[in-house]
Amino acid sequence: MTAVETELEGFQAGANDYITKPFTFEILASRIKNLLNLQEQLRKKFQKLVEINASEITVTPVDEEFMKRALGTVEKNINNPGYSVEDLSRELFMSRVALYKNYFH
Repeated sequence: MTAVETELEGFQAGANDYITKPFTFEILASRIKNLLNLQEQLRKKFQKLVEINASEITVTPVDEEFMKRALGTVEKNINNPGYSVEDLSRELFMSRVALYKNYFH
């Protein structure tokens, strides 16, 4: 394989960077620093996307009753290691997918 083919194979496998030999420690350290900075920037960006302002949420009596029932069910089964999301959704009369889409997504 040529160096280009090897590099392409690495990127296609999911690599974020590729460094060839010989390399200096300074180049390696700089690339690692840049990748860590990029990861931190992405983490901050996506964290902002999922932040929820509590004042923007409207809770209806139906939602409140549902949450009380869900919390009670979880508390009742908190010590049961076999209790699953499927079990919770069944007790709440919902499919697992509907529970996730409506309340956790």
